[in-house]
Amino acid sequence: IESPNHNEVLALSSLSAIEDLLTAWRARGQELAADPWIHHIIYFKNCGPGSGASLVHPHSQIVALPIVPQQVESHQQRARDYYTSRGHSVFHGMIQRIEDEMELGDSFSLPSQDCNASTVLDLANRNGSSSSSSISSRLVDLTDSFIAFIPFAAISPFFIRIVPRFESATFHSGLTDEYIPELACILKRCLQRLHVELDEPDFNLVVRSAPLPNRGSQCAFNSEATFRWHITINPRLGAGAMAGFEFGSGIFSNANLPEDDAAILRNVDL
Repeated sequence: IESPNHNEVLALSSLSAIEDLLTAWRARGQELAADPWIHHIIYFKNCGPGSGASLVHPHSQIVALPIVPQQVESHQQRARDYYTSRGHSVFHGMIQRIEDEMELGDSFSLPSQDCNASTVLDLANRNGSSSSSSISSRLVDLTDSFIAFIPFAAISPFFIRIVPRFESATFHSGLTDEYIPELACILKRCLQRLHVELDEPDFNLVVRSAPLPNRGSQCAFNSEATFRWHITINPRLGAGAMAGFEFGSGIFSNANLPEDDAAILRNVDL
C-alpha cells in the first residue's frame, strides 16, 4: 500500500512519499533476497484498469521467484553477448554516447536537490536539430546519477527507461541511501511529464533487476559487469498495445518516433 489516500496519484505525490516508496521496495527486496531459495525478484506497479491493476487504491507489488523467467534470462544473455563483443555493458555504451554527444563530462552536475528540470531541457534542446541517429535526441531527463530516455525500439509510444549512470546489477543492493533522493526526483519528473502530456494515463512501471548472484546458473556469470538494474514506464494508450498482431508474432508495433516522443516530454512545463 503506497498511501493512506485512496485517490493518490504517484506523479503528484511529494518527493518524500516517493522516497519512502523506493525505500520500501529496497527493504522488501533485501528481505526476500536473504532467502536462499529465491533466484529473482520483480518489482512492479500497475496503475489504472488499462494496465491490469486489480485494486483501485494506490499500491505496488513485489514477486520473488524460485526460478529465473525465460524473458529475464534472454535479456541477461543478450547483455552478456554485447559485453563479450564490445568489452563493456550495453548500458555503459548508451549512456557514454549520450554524455559524449551532450558534452557533459565528469564534472556535470544538476541541482537535483530541488528537482529543477530546466537545466535538462536546455541541455537536451541545445542540439535541437540533431538527427534521429543522435541518441541524445531521445533523452527525457537526467540527474547526476540517473538518466531517462526513450529507447530506439520502444515497445510503445512514450515508453521511458530510467537507468543508473553507475554500475549496479541488482536494485536491492545497488540503490544505496545516497541515490534515493535523486531517483525519486527523476522518477517523479518522468511521471509528471506523462501525467500532463497524456492526461493521467494508465501505465505499468517495472524495476528490472538482474537475477540474484551466486545462485543456480548465475554462479557462472558476473551481472555487475554486464547489466544494470533500471526502471521502465510503459503508458497504456491503446496504440501500440498488445493486440492480435503482437500476440500472433511476438513483435511489438509502435508508430511513434522515439525522438518525437522524447522532445514532447522534455518540453512539458513542470
